[in-house]
Amino acid sequence: MTRHAATTTALASLLALALAAGCAHVPPKVPMPAQARQADGARLLQAGDLDRAEAAFMLATEYQPCFPEALNGLGLVARARGERALARELFLRAVHCHNDFVEGHANLGVLALEDGDLATAERALRAAVAVDPGSVRARYDLGLALIASGRHDLATGELRKAVAADPGFALGHAQLAALEAHIGNRAAADAAVRRALDLAPADPAVHRIRGDVLRARGEHGEAAAAYERALRPRPGDTEARFGLAVTFLARGDVSRAEAEVGRVLAARPGHAGARFVRGSLRLAAGDAVAAVADLRAALASRPHYPEARLQLATALDALSDRTAARLECRWLQRSGEADLARRSPACRRLLAAR
Repeated sequence: MTRHAATTTALASLLALALAAGCAHVPPKVPMPAQARQADGARLLQAGDLDRAEAAFMLATEYQPCFPEALNGLGLVARARGERALARELFLRAVHCHNDFVEGHANLGVLALEDGDLATAERALRAAVAVDPGSVRARYDLGLALIASGRHDLATGELRKAVAADPGFALGHAQLAALEAHIGNRAAADAAVRRALDLAPADPAVHRIRGDVLRARGEHGEAAAAYERALRPRPGDTEARFGLAVTFLARGDVSRAEAEVGRVLAARPGHAGARFVRGSLRLAAGDAVAAVADLRAALASRPHYPEARLQLATALDALSDRTAARLECRWLQRSGEADLARRSPACRRLLAAR
């Protein structure tokens, strides 16, 4: 049996034991040896030693099968290995062992957010902040989920609470800057960016969000430089690479935009924004069939994506599939995006037709 197969079998046994333990609304009593092994696992996980961290967490669960922190640690190991279904199951077991375990709810939310399941992400992150209103990272991630679903006012409120709870939280200030830029409040956006850079001048995520702010203002040269600064220490940052792609597109450099979108999709095939951009480019190039495939993939990852719905309607209309195109236009009408539908010649014609 390979090490990976043995690990999977052992984790399956662990989950069976955890299921037998049932759901607890108070923290289970944990023996001291289990606590010590869990602490070892956390230290090894921080150091990137996944195999030894996993062994320590599993040993902790042998002392105490229903041990939320250890189950959560195993979930983090699984997520780091790309075993997302297993990670989700382990995080669920952690919160079943102790319903008020903030990290378990928060990690379920982050996993769902990465998968584009915004409803599940919001539900899990709201559960986390309901248990601990001062959980800065959970509140920040809730803000990201709200941004992704287009509810910017609610997202602003959550991010303001996050930086109120921790004024030194640089990412919170940076993301607030992006929201202020989105609504055209330049002075507030500039102030928030300066605060974020003062707090974390070398943080790649801060530079990525600064790129978003600059791109929203149309300062494409500086935006590209900010994204490239973010990518130097973290070349795998798909959000920075996607921002760079959109910046190139805004500057009219289609070939470089396509190359960056390709890199994003190679790392994250379900990236909704990258699928939308590639679908739009394919539609503009006259390849409506390929455009439909990309736009449907974007909507599979992010169902509430009005711009993708509109482009999909246009692509379906180009293929003479007017029934399906009309359904997409009607979705826009029903979901509060009627103005967007009215601005589209295709939707105006499709919705007026008998």
